[in-house]
Amino acid sequence: MRKSILQITMVMALLLAILSGCGDKVPTPGLNFITEAVYEEFGECAEGFIWARDNTKVQYLDYEGNVVIDDALEKLREILGGEPNMDGVFIDDFHDGLALITYSAYDSDLGYDCIQQAYFLQTDGSLGPVFQDVAFWEVGSCVNGKILIIPEEEDAVYVYDKAGVKERTATIDCGPDRWGGIYWNLPGDGLIAYYSLSKTDSEDVLFGYLDENFQVAIPAQFEDVRPFNQGLAVIVKDDKCGFIDKTGTVVIEPLYEDFAVEDMAYSYRVFTDGYAAMKLDGRWGVIDKTGKQVVPFIHKDTAYLLFREGLAPVDYGYVDTTGEKVIQIKEAYLLLFVEGAAMVGSEGSFYFIDTAGEPITKKTWDFDAVGDDSSFADQNIIIYERDEKWGLAQVVWE
Repeated sequence: MRKSILQITMVMALLLAILSGCGDKVPTPGLNFITEAVYEEFGECAEGFIWARDNTKVQYLDYEGNVVIDDALEKLREILGGEPNMDGVFIDDFHDGLALITYSAYDSDLGYDCIQQAYFLQTDGSLGPVFQDVAFWEVGSCVNGKILIIPEEEDAVYVYDKAGVKERTATIDCGPDRWGGIYWNLPGDGLIAYYSLSKTDSEDVLFGYLDENFQVAIPAQFEDVRPFNQGLAVIVKDDKCGFIDKTGTVVIEPLYEDFAVEDMAYSYRVFTDGYAAMKLDGRWGVIDKTGKQVVPFIHKDTAYLLFREGLAPVDYGYVDTTGEKVIQIKEAYLLLFVEGAAMVGSEGSFYFIDTAGEPITKKTWDFDAVGDDSSFADQNIIIYERDEKWGLAQVVWE
């Protein structure tokens, strides 16, 4: 009898263990809608915030969709005495805890458009530095605690701190026969792109880099340049793109017609995970930091080719870092992989696939389109469209 009771007890324990195991649920991706589709456009994810615009209403949201700054243009309306012409409004992402708003309009004295109003918002919505009734070529985002302003006069740069206190006026010396000015107001890796323009020939313009003291670090010699990131910068010679290092040495020959950029407003990242998407002979492919081809230049319909978790979306599928197309899928929208899942789909039906290209669940979402901005992918956020308006949804594992 005791043996039978022991056997029954063991069987019951085994059944309980099996039943308990059957209750374990494998997490699957889903969506938590953090805003409805009520916006016309979004900025990029930066420092915990996203700006969102609906007509003339501009808000800053956190990554959970909460409104942190309800009316970013309140100060501009106050200055102008009414609604601004949105064609003249520039809205920036947060940099160093400040978000820049500028307003440009025609200046009858100068005979051209210039920035006439500019101010910065702090993360709590309060005002930072304000530049009212001015005539500036450009006002830069706050980077490394500095705000660079390009005034109307050539060769000058106004340098302000985060509080709006002017530290100095710097000059860019390009010689007696040329003007100089800031080209990309984003000091990537400590170098700032500048232009050198002939005083007698407006088509004679070259580009180079300054150090943080506005002294020439790499002389103007290129047809175009972009900010440095990870020690490399895109330059243009003979209408072709290549890369230089911080000494000005060409490390990847100018062979390419175009390139893809991530996070254009903040870090200007061309290489991600060691790879850059480039265009050659009308087709897109991928190179590494030595210039070696990783993905063949055979893709014609996409410029993003951005790798996440070893996979990059291309025409109707995904390639791995050897260039092999490992997922074939005929959908109009292919987003980046995050935590082993990527949203794909076409108008009216979107769903998640795994790294083998298989649907993870039967769940689908009825969107008109989805966005492909990598700064959102990095935060597990998807931009979705319904009825010509956009909203945000957070990818969650359920």
